[in-house]
Amino acid sequence: MKSLLKYGYFVLLVCLITLGGCYPTRKLKSNEQWLLKSNTVSLQGETQIDSDELEAIIKQRPNRNIGFPIPVPSLWKSPFDWDFVLARINLRAYNVGQRGKGPFFQWLSNKVGEPPVIYDTLLTRRTLSQMNEYLCQKGYFDNRIEVLSKYSKRKKMVRIAYVIQPGQPKRISKINLNIPQEKLREIYDQQKDKALIGEGDIYNYSKLESERQRLVNLYQDRGYFDFTREYIRFDVDTNFTDHGLHLTLVVRNALLKTDSTQIQVPHVQYFPNKIFVYPEYDFFSNTVYTDTLVNDNVYIVYNKKLNINPRLIYNNLFFNKSYYSQSDANITYRSFNSLNLYRNIRIEFKKPVYSPKTDILDGFIYLSPLKRNSFSTEARLETRSANGSGANKSSYNLGVSGNLSFQRRNAFRNGEILKLSIQAGLEPFFLSDSSASKNFFNTTEIGPTLSVTFPRFLLPIKQERFAKSARAKTTIAANYSALRNDDITRKATRLSLSYEWNETAKKVHIVNPIELSFVNTKLSSLIDQRLNALGDPFLRNTYSSQYIQASSYSFIYSDQYTSKSKKAYYNRSKIEAAGNLLRAVASSTNNWRQEGTSYTVNDIPFAQYVKIENEFKTYQKTFFNNVVAFRLYGGLAKPMANLGSLPFEKSFFVGGTNGIRAWGARSLGPGSYFDTTSFRGFLNRLGEIQLESNIEYRFKITKLLEWAFFADAGNIWVFRERGNRQGTEFTSKFYRQLALGAGFGARMDFDFVVLRVDLAFPIHDPSKPEGEKWITQRKDQYNEIVRRYNERLNLSGNGAISSYRIKPNLNIGIGYPF
Repeated sequence: MKSLLKYGYFVLLVCLITLGGCYPTRKLKSNEQWLLKSNTVSLQGETQIDSDELEAIIKQRPNRNIGFPIPVPSLWKSPFDWDFVLARINLRAYNVGQRGKGPFFQWLSNKVGEPPVIYDTLLTRRTLSQMNEYLCQKGYFDNRIEVLSKYSKRKKMVRIAYVIQPGQPKRISKINLNIPQEKLREIYDQQKDKALIGEGDIYNYSKLESERQRLVNLYQDRGYFDFTREYIRFDVDTNFTDHGLHLTLVVRNALLKTDSTQIQVPHVQYFPNKIFVYPEYDFFSNTVYTDTLVNDNVYIVYNKKLNINPRLIYNNLFFNKSYYSQSDANITYRSFNSLNLYRNIRIEFKKPVYSPKTDILDGFIYLSPLKRNSFSTEARLETRSANGSGANKSSYNLGVSGNLSFQRRNAFRNGEILKLSIQAGLEPFFLSDSSASKNFFNTTEIGPTLSVTFPRFLLPIKQERFAKSARAKTTIAANYSALRNDDITRKATRLSLSYEWNETAKKVHIVNPIELSFVNTKLSSLIDQRLNALGDPFLRNTYSSQYIQASSYSFIYSDQYTSKSKKAYYNRSKIEAAGNLLRAVASSTNNWRQEGTSYTVNDIPFAQYVKIENEFKTYQKTFFNNVVAFRLYGGLAKPMANLGSLPFEKSFFVGGTNGIRAWGARSLGPGSYFDTTSFRGFLNRLGEIQLESNIEYRFKITKLLEWAFFADAGNIWVFRERGNRQGTEFTSKFYRQLALGAGFGARMDFDFVVLRVDLAFPIHDPSKPEGEKWITQRKDQYNEIVRRYNERLNLSGNGAISSYRIKPNLNIGIGYPF
């Protein structure tokens, strides 16, 4: 270990010398040129100003750095208090590319590299001007900004610091109204409690702009189709000595253009007249539509045959008959879009030229359908470390799977989506020691799935009772899967019914009232022997044939990135229960067949459990639009009386390409359990409790290539220790049993798919003996256990289990890990 660390330190030192020994400024053409090394914003005093927004104003950016910012001790108290771990790789790539010739060097210079950013004082003055404007817009009219520069003559680099003293902000002491049109004044008074500004608030120009937009939306939703932002302004009076100002909200009348001048007239409130819907519109042809279906004021325009039920169109129209509303048009657009039937959707409102009425609008909805029938393919790739013997010793096995799907939209003319897919896969899946050594792909899995999604609730209740804005969906699905390898043959049939609806644009509810699964399992004699040796009925029942009747509820909150936000949040909560009703019925009657403590259905015991899960993810943009992604997952599943264990599909496991990447899938835990009788296989890597956390820092190298550093932590446990599995129980000192892995990887974004490669190292392995869990600790006890194991089984040469050595776990996947 010492020699490994010594060589590691040597390699790191060589890399740092290589990156820092050759200054990227030696190619600068004159003594007047200085490479801009960094920009720093230093805010003095207490303020509500966001320094990130001030940094975004800076007109000149230094070349990108690869690494994390760290404090520079010698400049700790100065504005120049941050530096970077690694050098500007992109700038160095540009210099290397400029020196070479040929396509490779041209690619290196133009695609990977960045030209040097030469400090420009003109851009600094422009930055000062815009920073001052920004501070005034935030209410800090008496601000002072000082520019400090620190030059390094040896390196020909300059650091710039903007030291800002915002001063005392001005507050709004009074708000006056100037709304001459009485109807507009009434609408404002009805919604004034939702105003974004109020007396006593610090003056903020962006809030005033938001308030303008709120009023525009308010008036457009009350029928004022022609109302725009130009009719609203705020007059500001700062002639006061108490750091206060007066605001006057002015809502102007409409302007009517004549031949010679413009005159002010009251704004017109419009009402919807006729709605024309073109359900099969072609934006690229001049088709003449000959047929029309009329219902109330809705006109469905088509040719010869209408291929969709008119009721589906009516159910997705949200127009208020009282007056025109832009929000109604937006909701209608989102509702049609959620059907997944249309490629393009366009909604327009026009004033009819044939009508003598001057306050009505006709709506036109153009729907361009997607292809009714479509095929798609999907491929997945993953790796798992294989500690097999022989030719596969300490190698990496690839798992591959594919999915072929056929989809028919509007299958039964009511907007249904029918989907038939067939999935097949080859992968390494080792339950025992023996199967790890023979076949590269030792496991085959295949299974078809048929599902139908209806754009409504399938319930014996009138659809009018449900809000149309919920965009309800019902999915009925049937699946069959067969898995086979040397250790296990598992066949499963599943039927499910689910309801999904939107509470808001960010909140989704999913209810699965029924999910039926019939699982038929056959185990090899070797697995039977291993289960008997472990003496754990939990594992025995987990791998048995079972009947599962489950119900679940999920709630999803998703807040995506917006232009004004640098953060995004996602949270999924789920609760699931199975077998409780069956157990209650069975225990209250004598007509149920019972084997031991378990009641059965058709001689197959049914599972009984309660399972709770929660997954939280957040994404934070940092400097240079790099991203810090964080994930926290927790789950517990409590097996109940009827079976005393969880079904294999419902148990928790950790590791793999999307989990704790330093371990292969199903190769970690539970707890600190260490099976000294087996060094291969996933037989006992199942748990009832799971905790997992992941953090990843992603930054762009080129448009195609993205680099990432990450750390993963977590484990699985059981509620109660059983059999010979010591260290598996969840206790108050669970944190000592957390596995920790870290590593780095690359993501290649090809627009249509993201290919990911990660190398992860186990930093803390809870299964190792005491005093040997950390990567830096010697593994004498572990190596002695390995030696005795090889000796007992007469394993030698390539067939023996190797002693411990540090090695990364390779992960290849498609898409981001979370």
